[in-house]
Amino acid sequence: DILDAGRALIGLSIPVIQPKTSEKKKKDDDDDSLNDAEIELSLEEEVEALRATPIGIFTLSAIKYVSSLRDKVDDTRAKYRQLLEYFGEEEETMQPHELFSTIAKFCRDFEKAKDDVAAKEKRKQREDMKRAKANQAAGRPPTHGTPDRRPQQQKSMLR
Repeated sequence: DILDAGRALIGLSIPVIQPKTSEKKKKDDDDDSLNDAEIELSLEEEVEALRATPIGIFTLSAIKYVSSLRDKVDDTRAKYRQLLEYFGEEEETMQPHELFSTIAKFCRDFEKAKDDVAAKEKRKQREDMKRAKANQAAGRPPTHGTPDRRPQQQKSMLR
């Protein structure tokens, strides 16, 4: 969880700064090749140090959040590559905004065509209803917009 998120960040090193000490102590520390700011902690020690302060707790939650965002970005990039492959496009030549604007335009045109077909069908149904009412008023049987498909021999027997 938090340790994994911490490991995901490269080069995060939190120096441990000790409270000021006397000049003599500081002079002795200078003799060593390492001072307090150069001490490196293991990841577990860094996390423990961060958990000790409110800003550290915030930092750990930010690390976890950024790691989650990186995972989502990687997943999105992989899905985008799959989408490009599906449509036969090259990643080098097709920018995301170009692809998605093409898809959006197709969807708008498709919806418009679907609405046009539905409107034509509705218009045809109204015309068929008017024709049926006119035939009924004239005393003819309704045809329901379909031709008589009985074989010719049967038609002659019925007449």
